[in-house]
Amino acid sequence: MKMKMKKQNLLTVMVLMAAVTAGNNLAVAADTTTVTISGTVRANTCTVGNKANGDLAPISVSDFRQASGTVVGSAVIPVVFTGCGNGTTGVRVTVSGKAAGSGGAFKNDHDGQTGGAKNVGIYLYDTDGTTLIKAGTDVAAKQQSFTTNTTLNYKASYVSLTDKVEAGSVLTTITMNFTYL
Repeated sequence: MKMKMKKQNLLTVMVLMAAVTAGNNLAVAADTTTVTISGTVRANTCTVGNKANGDLAPISVSDFRQASGTVVGSAVIPVVFTGCGNGTTGVRVTVSGKAAGSGGAFKNDHDGQTGGAKNVGIYLYDTDGTTLIKAGTDVAAKQQSFTTNTTLNYKASYVSLTDKVEAGSVLTTITMNFTYL
């Protein structure tokens, strides 16, 4: 009788182990996925400085003469290209950023925040210093003779968006994408 009970207990333990093992197989089932990696190999590229900052000098609210569209101050924004290949003849620039209305100004990110200037935007000008660049537009291809190191100097200015400018800080972020020619 003892032997029969031992066999039954052993059989019960084996059945339980088989059930647990079968359950574990279900728990370790695996999934798969496909990862796609893409890139581009180009004949000619440059290394572009990752930041092109321009600091506009402080100005007074009165400089805007209580008139919408008044442009005040300017700063050079240098974009530096280094290590350009010999075949690089120029670059096409696409500019994007938050627009402030429909007049071509870029939005002051601090407008509406505590301490931010109100009703002021930033104009960005092409390398000729006079052609206004608007967000989302292509700038004509630069047919400049690129050498190992080339700098394109853009210009930025304050612009009043209404006749009621209020004092405060101004910060605008503009993204420039480059396609080499």
